[in-house]
Amino acid sequence: MIEKTKAVLYCTKGSEYFAKLISSKIGVPLSSILRKVFTNGERYTKLNIEDRLELIGKDAILVCCMTNDDDIMEIYRIGYTLAELGTKSRTFVIPHFAYATMERDVHPGEVVTAKTLAHLLSSIPRGEQSRFMFLDLHTSGLRRYFSGSCMTLELYAEKYLSKCISEHLKYIIQSSQSPQTIHKIISKTVKSPALLVGKDGAREISGLKSDSHSEVPSVTSSLSEEPPIMPDKCSIFEYDEKKLEKYLVFASADLGRPLWVSSFARKFGTDVILLEKRRTFEDTRVLNVIGNCSGRHVMIYDDMIRSGGTLLTAAKTYLENGALSVSAVVSHLAFADESCIKSVCGSPFLKLIIGTNSHPMSQHPKLKEYEAKVRVIDVSQRFADVLLYSQTHDSIS
Repeated sequence: MIEKTKAVLYCTKGSEYFAKLISSKIGVPLSSILRKVFTNGERYTKLNIEDRLELIGKDAILVCCMTNDDDIMEIYRIGYTLAELGTKSRTFVIPHFAYATMERDVHPGEVVTAKTLAHLLSSIPRGEQSRFMFLDLHTSGLRRYFSGSCMTLELYAEKYLSKCISEHLKYIIQSSQSPQTIHKIISKTVKSPALLVGKDGAREISGLKSDSHSEVPSVTSSLSEEPPIMPDKCSIFEYDEKKLEKYLVFASADLGRPLWVSSFARKFGTDVILLEKRRTFEDTRVLNVIGNCSGRHVMIYDDMIRSGGTLLTAAKTYLENGALSVSAVVSHLAFADESCIKSVCGSPFLKLIIGTNSHPMSQHPKLKEYEAKVRVIDVSQRFADVLLYSQTHDSIS
């Protein structure tokens, strides 16, 4: 445990759930912050301290599950104030980093928001040491956008996700959906003018006709209005864990995360399959499935779920190419809104969804309706371990 007299713990408004978990693990109480919004929209923020000298020489920890511009401004304001009040060091615990997908410009004039955000946070006065801790960044290069002498550290959820996958392997593999059920799932998809997918590749709908393949799912289709089709309880058998590749395969939702997918595959001794897509400003088209998923259970890895469109498209494509079932494991359950939770978690294309509690939407009450299908893993211990380590060591490698 960390001595209470040496450290203080604060959090941004939407991160209280995560800060309380860390507080219970490091033994530092969560300090309160007074917030008000005036009629003109301006915000008032005050750390609840009695004396201006109260924080001098203390190690400050600020938790921020960063999701929007309000969080960005709050972490900057509080971080800057902690520096002005004389704290010895400041550690920013950021399980989810906002704008992580805006890490580069594709079209002329696009703002690289992730880079501008990193520069803003880097400008917070350093003190003896300033640390920024992240979890499963969209790309590790984001750390390089931070400037000056501040320290950046990316932590990984792979250990926690892998443990949960292992605990559910028997459910994933032994409760198979019959070919008739899979056909029923796919045939109920509402048509969306995007792409036709088959075992021999993909055909664009525009200008072509086909009577043998179905279209990719629309996230806003009426599928989300119906209860999920649960796996048939008919294929219970003993599988050989030493030959897991016979039953399971790890896959991507696109070509963006091949190294992560490969890492999980190596850990479980399975093959890898990838989904090739072509993205334009207007839409995304599936071009090809790279690898064989026929007769096996597919576990898709992606770093985050937002609208869920990419994930649902990939799941349906794998089912159409012979997969027995499709499940998903993601680092950040960053659902855009409640309707996206309903669309993704209620989709019959997905059998199981595993994710972490890094994003506030992982705590949304709507997820309780899908407890049988969604597993939310607590990763606060990973951050707590590093915070405890840093109190007994001069530096963190």
